[in-house]
Amino acid sequence: MINETPPEQLYNLPFVLAYAALDEVLGELVKQGTVPRQKKARPLLGAKMEASRSVLPWRNYVLVESGKAARNDLAHNAKLLDKAACFKFIDAIEAELKYWGVLAT
Repeated sequence: MINETPPEQLYNLPFVLAYAALDEVLGELVKQGTVPRQKKARPLLGAKMEASRSVLPWRNYVLVESGKAARNDLAHNAKLLDKAACFKFIDAIEAELKYWGVLAT
């Protein structure tokens, strides 16, 4: 019998992809006019998140924002997160998307 446990670092990919999904959702909401458009031609995730605060019912903006900072540390400084931290942030994004009605509950 072979049992291979995935390495802790593996969970950083779905973590990054969860923030990419959040960025896409917020981008679509900007296109639809739900979230105010930023002056930049292509606003970054942080700007979209900040613009959405007044129009979207965030459940835990602070947690999702701290995960965005961790995502930036991963992308720019190769600082990997452990499995628990990855899932904490992935779950937070999932909760937001469900609360907004983007994902089915």
